[in-house]
Amino acid sequence: MNNRIKLKLLYNDADVPKYKTEMAAGMDLSAYLDDLNQHIEIRPGERKLVMTGLSMDIPKGIEMQIRPRSWSCFEAWHYRTQFTRNCRC
Repeated sequence: MNNRIKLKLLYNDADVPKYKTEMAAGMDLSAYLDDLNQHIEIRPGERKLVMTGLSMDIPKGIEMQIRPRSWSCFEAWHYRTQFTRNCRC
């Protein structure tokens, strides 16, 4: 089974997901903001689509989870399909 996730940067300045600390269980995924003065505010209970600037091809049998960093959020997004466009979460 191929467990490799193919990753394509849609913009040269998009951030590649990476482990931020040595003991991290997962990688950090950054929002892609095309305007450096732009900011995103998400209030408790609110949902927004946020561009990542990445496109990913996730192999069959592999799952990717995008979870909020805030403990006030109760749901995690589960992606189990192949992405052909800009991933948003």
